[in-house]
Amino acid sequence: MAYPVKFIPSDEGGFTVILSGLGGVISEGDTKEEAISMIIDAFAGMADYCLDKKKIIEPAPAPKDDEELVPIPLVLALKIVLRNEMIREGITQRELGSRLGMSPQLASQTFNLLRPRTNVDTLLKAFRAIGKEVRISID
Repeated sequence: MAYPVKFIPSDEGGFTVILSGLGGVISEGDTKEEAISMIIDAFAGMADYCLDKKKIIEPAPAPKDDEELVPIPLVLALKIVLRNEMIREGITQRELGSRLGMSPQLASQTFNLLRPRTNVDTLLKAFRAIGKEVRISID
């Protein structure tokens, strides 16, 4: 999973960065690396908000000529896909947590996009608990 971003150099140094595909995601950074980190954090926050409102996160659009693709960290990408599937299937975080033997609070923390330290194996179990399998390929 990767999203197109546009880097706009600031007059005072650093960059403003705008992400395409999820409206309203804009951030800044003193360096390009910092701008990427900040836009990923902003993307996670906006995606979490949208998913909480039961809005599916659509696949990224193709990049325009003035945009670069920024990869989304694996755990974040898995959580987005999982929560999209939960919305499609009508499964709440509380229900999925129950299927996994988690308290409601732990389920909320586990599936929160802003919590990056979720174990990948836990996410794979969550996919299986909703009847989905994850396949990862390398090109």
